[in-house]
Amino acid sequence: MNNLEEEFNEAMLRRYTEEIPRAIHYRPSRVIDMLLEHRALETVRRLKEQYPNHNSQGYEELWLRDRLDLSLEFLMLDEKYTTLFTEEELKWARKGLDDYGYPVPKKVARSKRPRH
Repeated sequence: MNNLEEEFNEAMLRRYTEEIPRAIHYRPSRVIDMLLEHRALETVRRLKEQYPNHNSQGYEELWLRDRLDLSLEFLMLDEKYTTLFTEEELKWARKGLDDYGYPVPKKVARSKRPRH
């Protein structure tokens, strides 16, 4: 695991164990368990497969409170982390925010990873 992957893992853990519970009084226990078992990149990939339309309870909770800025999709699109993902994964993240009417971050770099 490289430093950027470790940094993304720490950012995801902080987001799901501290930031989300503090901001909206909701603890996404299932995602936290996945992060602890599989780490962040694998968790993102598993959630993408399970929820291709972003219709998870946690995503709905964030959307209802207008806090999709705390979503993993928003974090994936942080230009600091986009190189960790394929274009397909970034497209999924953008679409999730767009479909729910949430502004996609403007500073989004393109992925440098090949498609799987």
